[in-house]
Formats: sequence, structure tokens, C-alpha cells
Amino acid sequence: MTLRLTDDQLELVMRACEPLDPSKRCVLMERTAAALRSVSGRINDSDVEHAVKLALRGLQQAPAA
Repeated sequence: MTLRLTDDQLELVMRACEPLDPSKRCVLMERTAAALRSVSGRINDSDVEHAVKLALRGLQQAPAA
């Protein structure tokens, strides 16, 4: 299944990748795509935001105290 995102939606995903270690960016992209494949109908901005939030779980490091 091909995912079709708007430029703004793709930018949202790319911004989520920026702070991640480069080795984790592919995981984020794969998780986001998997979450979006479960969306029926046209993908909207809210769907992308939700998918990215789910994909980020466990990938982000907590700030140093």
C-alpha cells in the first residue's frame, strides 16, 4: 500500500526525526508508516500526528537531570 502524505504531513514526520539519533530514524519512519496503514480512507493531519506520537514511544531519550 502506498502512503500519500501532504507536504505539511511529511514535514511533521521529518521534524520528529530531527532530534533522534540517526540510527533510530528509520525505526520512526517504519513505525509511522505501519500506524498510517491502519487508517481507512484519506489520511489527515491528526492521523499523522497520532501515528508519529505512537512511533516515538521508546525512541526518545529522557532529558538529563
